[in-house]
Amino acid sequence: MSLLSTLIILPAFDFTAQIELNELGSFEQHLYRIVVEEPHWIIYLVLGAIAITCLIFDAREQRIRK
Repeated sequence: MSLLSTLIILPAFDFTAQIELNELGSFEQHLYRIVVEEPHWIIYLVLGAIAITCLIFDAREQRIRK
């Protein structure tokens, strides 16, 4: 989750990096293309679902402790 979040936030800081896509494996090339080059709405949906799930589990844990 933190890796995906970092990859989504990095373009906002206007960093430039030299990445040779030929050196990456097939999975890494697809992940780079989906996350960095052309972010898809599914990424935001997955990150939101993970965050909501964590919040629900945290609320349940706090309710159990009381």
